[in-house]
Amino acid sequence: MCEYRDLMIGASEGRDRTLGPRRETQPALRTLSATLLADLKEARERLQQNSTNSSRPPSSRAPWERGQPETVSPECEATP
Repeated sequence: MCEYRDLMIGASEGRDRTLGPRRETQPALRTLSATLLADLKEARERLQQNSTNSSRPPSSRAPWERGQPETVSPECEATP
């Protein structure tokens, strides 16, 4: 698989002063664009995951996502 840097170097070297990118570099630029879009989509999907919609355990939730610990009110406590 081509690396981003390799494609960018090839694209910058293929630029003609008057005609824009050469025809040889256009497929490389399209491949780069498709790769970047796929990576962006994957990153966004991973950011949206949490313990309720993925295989991560509930203990991996951030403290601010857990909410307040449940406290027992004095009226609910059992008397001995």
